[in-house]
Amino acid sequence: MNLIEINYKVHIDTGESNIDSNIILCIYGDEDTTKSLALRTTKNGRLEFDLKAIDVGKVSYSLILIKEFDLN
Repeated sequence: MNLIEINYKVHIDTGESNIDSNIILCIYGDEDTTKSLALRTTKNGRLEFDLKAIDVGKVSYSLILIKEFDLN
């Protein structure tokens, strides 16, 4: 298990979907997996996040979960 933290720059392009959602990101690598990282989106179509999380080694894939909610 690697406990060293590094910075990740994450870009998400939502296109013209105009979603207003919570996004959960998990990064999987050849050495470890990050915890679930909660990201808050806006309706501008392109999101950029600078995250600090454990070093997973060579990134294999990431899992993005989108949970829409209603503020009314």
